[in-house]
Amino acid sequence: IIDGVADLIMVIDVDYRVKLMNRAAREFSSGLTDESKPLFCYQVSHQRETPCDGMKYPCPMEEVCKSGRQVTVVHEYYQANGEQRFFEVIASPLLGGDGTFQGIVESKRDVTKRRRAEEMLQQYTERLRALAAQLAEVAETERQQLARELHDQVGQNLTALGINLSIIRTQMPKKALTSMLSRLDDSLSLVEQTAEQIRDVMSTLRPPVLDEYGLVAALHWYGEQYARRTNIEVLVEGEEPVPRLAARVENALFRIAQEALTNVAKHAQAMQVTVAIEVQH
Repeated sequence: IIDGVADLIMVIDVDYRVKLMNRAAREFSSGLTDESKPLFCYQVSHQRETPCDGMKYPCPMEEVCKSGRQVTVVHEYYQANGEQRFFEVIASPLLGGDGTFQGIVESKRDVTKRRRAEEMLQQYTERLRALAAQLAEVAETERQQLARELHDQVGQNLTALGINLSIIRTQMPKKALTSMLSRLDDSLSLVEQTAEQIRDVMSTLRPPVLDEYGLVAALHWYGEQYARRTNIEVLVEGEEPVPRLAARVENALFRIAQEALTNVAKHAQAMQVTVAIEVQH
């Protein structure tokens, strides 16, 4: 009956000797079998002369003997032709009529394709993580450049415009129309408001306090700005890590906190938010 099973099945005694194999196991171990000599399970699985051990190849016999129940492990096997394969090994205790431990029954299933797929998925995941980190760094650099350009170009132009308007206003003749003076005052007010908005945008793009003082200080600053806009109080708990975190880590954590607070304002009916910073060494 067991010869019709696709999985490799072996009955192994407490001395690691293979007492019975189905057809799939015999085909897998072809070239190793010699009816004049006993065949051991570790010869079939790893072509070695000692039992399996260690974390890489935990011995199913020892695991079952210690636990007294069925165990599952994954082993890297090499066929007689040297081909590497991965097998999921399910080992169950084999008990005698008096209940004593006599060995194990092993069922081995080839999971090489699944293992290869998992390894490829892991590689793709690592590549995606690296790409995401790279994109985040690029985005952060672009934010810095945009904030710098707003400061160096737009900010300075607004300052110059405000100065020019102030000069024009002071040089207006006293007999100038009241409406003209009113328009100049409105223009000056508009320039001041626009400059303030530009400063807010620059701080949001890249808050200087993050570079100069660190993550916790930046969160305190942002919490105050956020509270003014949303009327939601922000409590920041924690101390600045010593030494400071890497710049890319600080950037990532600050952006995460920003996004979380944005979601609170959009979706929660909260009056207070607590942001806690903990560093585990």
